[in-house]
Amino acid sequence: MKRLIAATALSLLALHGYARDTMKYSSYAFDEDKPWQENDTALPDYPAQPDWVGFYVTNTFTNQAAIDAKSLSIDSDHVIRYVLQVKSPAGAENLSYEGLRCSGRLNKTYAFGDTTNHRWIKSQKADWKPLPDELRGRVRTLFCENGTPLDSNAAVALLRAAPKQ
Repeated sequence: MKRLIAATALSLLALHGYARDTMKYSSYAFDEDKPWQENDTALPDYPAQPDWVGFYVTNTFTNQAAIDAKSLSIDSDHVIRYVLQVKSPAGAENLSYEGLRCSGRLNKTYAFGDTTNHRWIKSQKADWKPLPDELRGRVRTLFCENGTPLDSNAAVALLRAAPKQ
């Protein structure tokens, strides 16, 4: 009986050491344990025939905002990517290709649109940053639910149903 207890105790000690070493060198068996990594992102074609869908931002936002529904995508890295158009009351148009991370409330601008030559100009500072303004905050409320991105079809449907003014 003493041998059985001793063998059991030694086995438990060995398993504890093995488990401790395995945890130290984990291979991230669960996706939520992995450090987040962004997928490679290629710039989309410049929008030739965009499907602009406008949306209301706030009563203090004087510009008009729209997203090209054709450009909206949600990748396996859980980043929502889209082409954003902002028009001033004077008619100036700005385009940007952006990404949104729902979970971290982060935004990244990949490129800016050259509306004269119809091409993208890569951002020199394409880094993830906290949502910079009420416009990107509104995009987050449209496309994220409890810190998780909606699928692209649901996101486009919500965008189309969102108040315009």
